[in-house]
Amino acid sequence: MNNKLMFGLAAASSAGLFWACGSGDILEIQQSDKFVEYALIDDSTAVDGYVQRAVAMFCDSAAPGNQAACLQDLQPKHGNGNAAASSSSAGPTSPYAASSSSATNNQQQQNPISSGNVPIASSPSQQNPTSSVNPTPVQPKQSSSSAAPVAADPNAWGTCAANTSNNAIQKGKSVQWKVNLDNSKAPGGVSIITQGSFSWTFEDGDPATKSGTGSSFQSVLVKYEKSGVKNASVTVSYNGQSNTMQCTPLNVTGAEVSSCVCTPSATEVDVAVNGTVTWTVTGCKSSDPTYVYEWSDGLQGTNAAGGVLTQKGTYAPTVTVKNSDNGMQVVTCGAVTAIDSNNPDYIIKASEAAGAIKLPAGKTTVSLQASGRNNTVFCNVARTDSPTGALNGTVNGAKLAGADYISTTVAAGTLAPGKTLVFDLDVPATCGIQ
Repeated sequence: MNNKLMFGLAAASSAGLFWACGSGDILEIQQSDKFVEYALIDDSTAVDGYVQRAVAMFCDSAAPGNQAACLQDLQPKHGNGNAAASSSSAGPTSPYAASSSSATNNQQQQNPISSGNVPIASSPSQQNPTSSVNPTPVQPKQSSSSAAPVAADPNAWGTCAANTSNNAIQKGKSVQWKVNLDNSKAPGGVSIITQGSFSWTFEDGDPATKSGTGSSFQSVLVKYEKSGVKNASVTVSYNGQSNTMQCTPLNVTGAEVSSCVCTPSATEVDVAVNGTVTWTVTGCKSSDPTYVYEWSDGLQGTNAAGGVLTQKGTYAPTVTVKNSDNGMQVVTCGAVTAIDSNNPDYIIKASEAAGAIKLPAGKTTVSLQASGRNNTVFCNVARTDSPTGALNGTVNGAKLAGADYISTTVAAGTLAPGKTLVFDLDVPATCGIQ
């Protein structure tokens, strides 16, 4: 055991501190060591006092006549024994694994990988398998993309932007640019509109510049003949002061892209068996059909991209289809439901009424621990769940429809123990096998 003197945060990180003692050897703090600890504070005078008191207490136990030598030997030194904390240099990894998929338009298909809301497993072509948080369902939709707004300048007198709903217009069209003043920041407040001067600059615009005094120059009509993202700025001057505002960029689109459809290779996959899915874009129309495809969730590919899903959920990535003239269409792909037969939502343990279970509306997976006498599945909908007594849905793709008590035949062999049934119901129902 060694005697040691510790200050500050020594109790919290003593394993990384070293002190010279006696002959000057560097000694690491051990659990069995005797030590005196004082906390450091901001007051340097108080610190000096603590040091003197601690040293005196520490050396009191020294043999008579050796106190001076003890005080001399207490010279702290730093060692290099701080252990490196265990950590991984890798950041968040992609939840997609590479998966082959076909591509059209004579473009080279890239190995698709992804991150975000579609988790997939690793394949031999991807060395780093990953996972992600549980995704949330996405409703299919179509829209046009637009230029991103610029960050607000806290010192600006206001903002400026083109008068559009999504910062986008088509090539050959005109748009009104306008200054919106913040009266709490602009000197003179509303007086600037009538007495201030405005000096505009428009990238690739017609006109390229425009200046003047008064409210008629607060807004300017500009025409664009070239596609792309266009910037604009305006300098507002009033009473000897001026302020330049960078406007929100305008996206000028060229030849339109329309009619694109994104379809999955399957609407349902089992992650316990093979969760591979590929989304493919078809049907796009444009006078400039040289397309590039920008996929969400980290997916990569041309007109097709995909991967291997590894978690239950509903997935619908988006893809932006662009042409060389900055025309574009954003499409949400058809949804894919991933189930996990190794992790079912419900279990049927017996046949007939004894094994019937209450299932919610929507899609659920049910594992069988008992086999039916044949291959029939039944569902009974209560009047409280459906006032009309009607039930619509499917069981492993076989349709249920139209009555308060219905049954359907599913594929032979699907009712064996260990098999999984996938129910998709429009209202809650009590279901079983028979």
